[in-house]
Amino acid sequence: MKLVISQADVDLLVEHARREAPAEACGYLAGPRVDGDEPRAVAKVYPMANIEEPARREIRYRMEPKEQFEAMKDMRVHGWDVVGTYHSHPESQAHPSGIDIDLAFDPVALYVIVSLAEASNPDIRAYSIVDGRVEEAHVSIEG
Repeated sequence: MKLVISQADVDLLVEHARREAPAEACGYLAGPRVDGDEPRAVAKVYPMANIEEPARREIRYRMEPKEQFEAMKDMRVHGWDVVGTYHSHPESQAHPSGIDIDLAFDPVALYVIVSLAEASNPDIRAYSIVDGRVEEAHVSIEG
């Protein structure tokens, strides 16, 4: 599996992660509908507020429902799907935690993690998570 994302969108993810740290940032990645193992191309990033309980925002995220609804409406207008969800790991590596794996529910979407563990060199990785099985996807940054 492959995720295609622009440098501008990568910059947006990193900026969102840095702004929210030490809490996890979160949001949707939307793009054209695809089947099977076709590359998922990001057409738009939808940053969301993390409304998880304040004491748990450093290790968990929960997207704001009204923002999710508005993003879904916008995606429908453009004929897009959720190609991925993203969240940050402010202090740990860009690998799914046990919580991330347990909460993964969409077998088609990719789960993108922005790690700020090395502040000067953010790491972005994508994963397919199906029935607890984690498989890393290739991230292609363009432009």
